[in-house]
Amino acid sequence: MTSRANLDAFGDRSRPLADRFEPLLAFQQAAGAVARRYLDAIVHGEKLAYEAQAMLALLIHASAIEWTLIDELLPTLDRNDATFATRMSGLDRARNGTGEQVVGSVELGPAFDPFLVDFWNDIAVDWAALFHRLGRPAQRAVLARIDALEKRATDPLRSAVARARAAIASSPPADVVVTPVDIRDASHVILTLPSDQAHLFLAPLAAAVSKRDVARISVDPSTPFRVLARVLFTLGQSDIGRFELRTGERRVAVTLPKRAREGPSLMLLVVRDGISIKTKGGNVAPGCDDVGPSLAITGRDFDALGRCIAKLKSLAPAARDVVVAASPDVRWEEMLAAIDAASGPNLELFPDVMFGVPK
Repeated sequence: MTSRANLDAFGDRSRPLADRFEPLLAFQQAAGAVARRYLDAIVHGEKLAYEAQAMLALLIHASAIEWTLIDELLPTLDRNDATFATRMSGLDRARNGTGEQVVGSVELGPAFDPFLVDFWNDIAVDWAALFHRLGRPAQRAVLARIDALEKRATDPLRSAVARARAAIASSPPADVVVTPVDIRDASHVILTLPSDQAHLFLAPLAAAVSKRDVARISVDPSTPFRVLARVLFTLGQSDIGRFELRTGERRVAVTLPKRAREGPSLMLLVVRDGISIKTKGGNVAPGCDDVGPSLAITGRDFDALGRCIAKLKSLAPAARDVVVAASPDVRWEEMLAAIDAASGPNLELFPDVMFGVPK
């Protein structure tokens, strides 16, 4: 039962989220009940520490998968749904349970001493991932406990605990959920929108992602570009160099525009009435056969946009980069469709996506 192979199905993203989440919760409940029976037996003098630590390690790994499923779930929630408050309460319970697991791992009693090296070598990476799901006060308390454990331990246990500390310091990606009404991480609302519209920089978000290098941003499809642009600007100012935008199963790796001598190979501007296309040769005219004024694409004809971009690619086969910008109120789902058209179904057109500022 304690084999990690038992968890593989829950992390299989080819399966619907609903087919993984509820079974994982049931698995955790059953495994937790077994672990509690082992711990009770140890209190009463039975020598079951090996079995107990194996079960506790399995629960650590299961919780790490649970949080990846939570990351998938959050962008799909509707704040107006009657179940929204209940789901948020469940998120709080999950965070509290994670805190108990992280702290409990550091405070296993003397009965576990013969098995702690294997235990910490097994859980180090997932334990560190769970650590980053905790609030700052809880993290400080855990660090104090792990410091004490490392100081009193001798090798090889000291090295195993040090590996867990190194995993904490490896800075996992900042996970941010963006909706039209708020910005949150996996544990709490960072800020409610609209906030001060006079500034692009969102200080609470910058504080939440400090000391991270990579951001994974789950975006509600209806989020307007003005919100997403402020998030990306803030992350860029916070020295986060790489971004991955997520909507359901869709993933888009993007960067922010950098100053360069030459402009981008292609620029798309999504506005209310259509889509403007610019190349180094100038503004693309309607019909995509010449340069000239007006919008290249009228409305939201993304099939026509794809055909136009394929034609432009044939004129510049080596070009790869595209800057995508939009009017402030354009929804992310519309921008994502434009990005898909620009990249091509097999990323054969302009796969290097950058964002411009709202126009």
